Amino acid sequence: MTRRVVFISFLALGAPLCDRALADGEGSSVTPSEEALIFLIAGQSNAGGVAAFSPESNEKSGIAEKHPTIPGSTAAEVGIPTTIAAYPRSNIRGRGFERLTPGRNLKGGYSDPNRHGIELPMAMLLEKRYPDADKFFIKHGPGGHNLHTQWKAGSGPDYMTFMAQVRDSMSELRKRYDKIRVLGLYWDQGESDRPKAEEYGRNLRSLFTAFRRDIGNPELQIFVRKHLFQHGDESFAPILKAQDTVTREDPNAHLLDLDLGSNEKNFKAWAWTDNNGHLSSKAYLELSKRILIRHK
Repeated sequence: MTRRVVFISFLALGAPLCDRALADGEGSSVTPSEEALIFLIAGQSNAGGVAAFSPESNEKSGIAEKHPTIPGSTAAEVGIPTTIAAYPRSNIRGRGFERLTPGRNLKGGYSDPNRHGIELPMAMLLEKRYPDADKFFIKHGPGGHNLHTQWKAGSGPDYMTFMAQVRDSMSELRKRYDKIRVLGLYWDQGESDRPKAEEYGRNLRSLFTAFRRDIGNPELQIFVRKHLFQHGDESFAPILKAQDTVTREDPNAHLLDLDLGSNEKNFKAWAWTDNNGHLSSKAYLELSKRILIRHK
């Protein structure tokens, strides 16, 4: 029996789960399966993603003169396909689910359809690992949103939107599957909390506790992307310390650490353009691999 894989982050507001992506002719199977695997993605702009498809697509965006791509940083250059044919069983959520279609519905930043976040390399890897499984992505990565108010555990507007969609989605999935397993949650956020940096550790612990309580999974695996471009920024040091401390003390939280030791090295290796703190396709691919290593 096939297994359907469901990836959930949060971008669309209040959209009902629908069967649009499951319809024949859109390339998704409607074969019943026993288990749904769910993965959650949340945070701010790097959760949404602005990684460029290619140097050529970046040229078409109109910002290439100011922000050219770093060689080797784009999806095309690291081998991530940007055609719908490469993702026959992957779907993404807008108002409902639709086939994951690069260039149309990845909801990347800069009002440019040819950008992506972690969903694209994750879909590529999952298509290889689970070729007979359907995959679903929803992401919520609003730029500039903080943890101490907007993502505040249990009450912040982003948190409430997130959890409303989790509850609605779980309710619908229980009608389709005998077993539901949450694979994990990718958390990518922190830049907007400098004014409350000393509180970040406490707020992060509270957030993780609330996620686990409200999702109903006390051992929910949470993957925290360590920030890379704040070396020398003393106002950010408590946030970096909190990311490390919380993930060391929490047996079900994991730090995804790509840090090479300096801003210069990190920009060259992991940013899509110079001196810009947004991740590249190369970075998202490496993060995806590190997450999936834990789920072999």
